[in-house]
Amino acid sequence: MKLNSHIAVAANPDLMFHTHVKPLSVEVSGEASLEIATGTIHAALAEIPASFAIPFMPPHRRRVMVASIGPFDVRIHPAQASIRAFGVRIGGVLGTGDGATANTHVQGKCRLEIDLTGEMPGRILKAAVEGVFEE
Repeated sequence: MKLNSHIAVAANPDLMFHTHVKPLSVEVSGEASLEIATGTIHAALAEIPASFAIPFMPPHRRRVMVASIGPFDVRIHPAQASIRAFGVRIGGVLGTGDGATANTHVQGKCRLEIDLTGEMPGRILKAAVEGVFEE
């Protein structure tokens, strides 16, 4: 037995939402201060020789200076960096009185169509129909 079926469903939902929020207090604040000060810093490093040993030379001439590093000298005179303190303050209440209210209205249209086709052996259909009528 062959089955053909067509199902059509149409809907038109209409929804209304209502939201009520109590008064909400808001407060934001911030402060900052940075200060760096230094006196005289003096660092000195003398010359550093780099030598190389030659094994077949006489002992008093065996070490030969091939390079030198330095001298280094670092000086920091009085330095000062400062960011003065600043402040930001924001305070208030959102939705004074009875609070804040929001309404939302949603409309939608839906349409659904289903086509069903199939085959069913006659004896299964016959057994299903007989089972329904026996109850």
